[in-house]
Amino acid sequence: PAGMKGVKVYANDLNPESYKWLKENVRLNKVSHRVECFNLDGREFVKDITKSILSTGQQLYNVVTMNLPAIAIEFLDVFKNLYPPTFTKDQMPRIHCYCFARGETPEELRKDALDRVEGVLGHKIVKVDVHNVRNVAPKKEMLCLSFDLPCVIGCRRTCNEEESDTKSKNTRERTEVGSKKRAENPSSPAPPVDSSDSNMKRRKTAAST
Repeated sequence: PAGMKGVKVYANDLNPESYKWLKENVRLNKVSHRVECFNLDGREFVKDITKSILSTGQQLYNVVTMNLPAIAIEFLDVFKNLYPPTFTKDQMPRIHCYCFARGETPEELRKDALDRVEGVLGHKIVKVDVHNVRNVAPKKEMLCLSFDLPCVIGCRRTCNEEESDTKSKNTRERTEVGSKKRAENPSSPAPPVDSSDSNMKRRKTAAST
């Protein structure tokens, strides 16, 4: 579906038979020019296409769909330190990770899934959208957790560096606005500068595993 909407797609399936029919579906839907098919291990797939895209200077994928609920969470560790340290949070992909969760309430289901995701990634995920896909069995649901990959996980940047990027941007915006106002009214005072920041210096693609 994504390929038919004009999105560049990298699709992967480890099962040879599934891979065969993946390619056939791509052919039948006439989206071979937009959808590239792979028959690799999930981790190998993510590492290879990321390295390949970055080496050629092409636009990197901005959405990752991990739709095998039984084991998708286990593969999240592939995103740890995967991207260049110069990447910003705006360049990090949004991940949709399907999984099974156990619990009696939505809160218990969310906690069960999120605890496992954060355990694999080794870091807290502050903002997560949780979608209940379907009931599997008593006290067992299939969920989809959607979140933006933090820079602290994806490219070795610390939380403080991410916050500093935001502060620096805000300071620059305030300075630009102040400069414009002073140009219009030279007598107006200059805006205060945050000394803590004074020395601080999505694209339509998707990957599916």
